[in-house]
Amino acid sequence: MLDLLAAEDELVANAMADLDGFHDPGPGRPGDPASQRRGIDAARDRGNIEKFLVEHFAVRLAARECLAREVAGHEWAGPLAAALGRHDREWREVLDRLDAMSKGVAADELNLGQDFDAVLDGACAMAAEEIAEELDTVVPGLVEALGPDERRRILSPAEKVRRHAPLHPNPSGPHFYERIAPIERVHAGWDRLRSMPTSVDRYLPDDLRVGPDAAGSDPARGDDPPAPSGD
Repeated sequence: MLDLLAAEDELVANAMADLDGFHDPGPGRPGDPASQRRGIDAARDRGNIEKFLVEHFAVRLAARECLAREVAGHEWAGPLAAALGRHDREWREVLDRLDAMSKGVAADELNLGQDFDAVLDGACAMAAEEIAEELDTVVPGLVEALGPDERRRILSPAEKVRRHAPLHPNPSGPHFYERIAPIERVHAGWDRLRSMPTSVDRYLPDDLRVGPDAAGSDPARGDDPPAPSGD
């Protein structure tokens, strides 16, 4: 579980850096198909980073909530983990807004007729502050407070938390049925179906770090510059 939170923090931090450094060439010049194609590709690639962030914000929230709940009564780990729950309500509310704006929307259309970027920017600012604290203080402190045997005994498996994390958590707090395993699995599965299309599976931290000459390139197309290996 601690490995999951640290990994999600790093994925989110890298994706936020990718988004911050993304070069957007704009919609392209009228009458120039190649320029317009680069603009469409760039909008899609940027949108894939944004969808990736929304998905992993949700997994990160699930890991934080589960960890805080499972060590709440621990003498040493409990107070450290309590810091993870400070902004749960804010995260649930912002994920509800991001879900409403991105559900069923293609990556290159996230900002058409809505200010998706402004809401996402607020979430990124909140995440950046939390991630620094978690990676520098909270996770190392919990590793020290909980021995390996104790972690295996009281913490949920990372894969279970990742697989069951709802992409659209209830803004008012977890539904009672989210603690019932069979219903939790159905709820998480349905949540992913209703949120389609999600980010592309090929997105990895280095894939969309592009320079001005490569913006909008598609690593899936053989005629574009090859993407860094993430396997």
